[in-house]
Amino acid sequence: MDENRLRDELIEQLRTSLAKSWEMITNPHLDATTRERWTQIHTKAALALNQILGDRQNKDWEERLQEVEAAKRVPHRPTAASGTKKAPGRGRPKKTVEPRQAPNQSEGGSGS
Repeated sequence: MDENRLRDELIEQLRTSLAKSWEMITNPHLDATTRERWTQIHTKAALALNQILGDRQNKDWEERLQEVEAAKRVPHRPTAASGTKKAPGRGRPKKTVEPRQAPNQSEGGSGS
C-alpha cells in the first residue's frame, strides 16, 4: 500500500471518528462523564488529523519546491532575435493607459 493511499484512509477514519465523537458529545441523553470522555477522544482525533494534514501539506510544499528548483536548473533557450537568455516578459514594452479626459462642458453640454 502506498503512503498516499494509507494517509487518505487514515484521514477518512479520523474524520469518521470526529463525526461520531461529536454526535456523542452533543447527545443530551448521556451523562457528563461519558460526554467528557468523548470530548477527550474528539480532541485527540482532531489533533491527530491536524498533524497528518499539516505533514501532508509540508510534503506537498517540499515536492513543489524541488520542482521549482529543478526548473531553475534547466537552461533556457536563447531567443531568436538577440541570442541572449531572457526571462519571460522582460524586454517587452509596457503598455501605458492614457487617463480619460473629462468631457468638455461646452461640447454636448445640457444647453442651459
